[in-house]
Amino acid sequence: MDQHGSEAPVRVLLLDATRFAPAAAIRLGVPPKDLSSAWAPDAWRDPAVARRFVVPTRYGVEVLTLPQHPRASGRDLVFENPDNEFLAGGAQTLLDAAREAGTALVVADLGSAIDEGHRQLIEHADLVLGVIRPTTESLADAYRLATMVRGLHMGRKLALVANQADDDREASQVAKDAGLDLLAAIPRDPTFEKAAEVGEPAWRLKPELREALVPLARIVWPFFVETNGHRHVPTGVLRNLLGARR
Repeated sequence: MDQHGSEAPVRVLLLDATRFAPAAAIRLGVPPKDLSSAWAPDAWRDPAVARRFVVPTRYGVEVLTLPQHPRASGRDLVFENPDNEFLAGGAQTLLDAAREAGTALVVADLGSAIDEGHRQLIEHADLVLGVIRPTTESLADAYRLATMVRGLHMGRKLALVANQADDDREASQVAKDAGLDLLAAIPRDPTFEKAAEVGEPAWRLKPELREALVPLARIVWPFFVETNGHRHVPTGVLRNLLGARR
């Protein structure tokens, strides 16, 4: 609530940093044509410019999509222009833009290709979530993620979330073998694929999924409460919370 006792919405920014497959906004119902202007490195140099690339969604979450990686366009050279590199300064520009816009929570999908800018986001994160599938092959992904984050001396921020898990037994073993905590297990359900196709949150198509998703939401956002209204952050802007996806 604000100083007058009225409720105010919490501003949430989803930073889609998966440069090879930026699909978060599309899964939130944003038409692809509305994202074309977001794929421009100009946003990495000036917070005021970056704010102009932010795209609203009908669910109240705002999305900022990083430019596609040059290799995603079929070009042979990894970087034809230094402006295409996602460096630490570019990441800081995006965080400054979010802060200046009054954003309370930043969630970043980092993807699997980690550039200098992604490492900068991890450095500023309060929590890094590695999303794995509970299979034997996922153990290698968990080890790679743990090695990378620990190499940045930030291993204390890292935990795992199991996706498409029939139960949490195998995922718990993967987490234990990698020396990490398993914070949540999301069940296998075809509703998630259908939701991605139609640009709707899965829990809206199948309300029963809320039971599995709410515990994770509370981990990501400690102020989360189930209500028809909104939860307002009492003071200031929280530090950025980022999700590293695997």
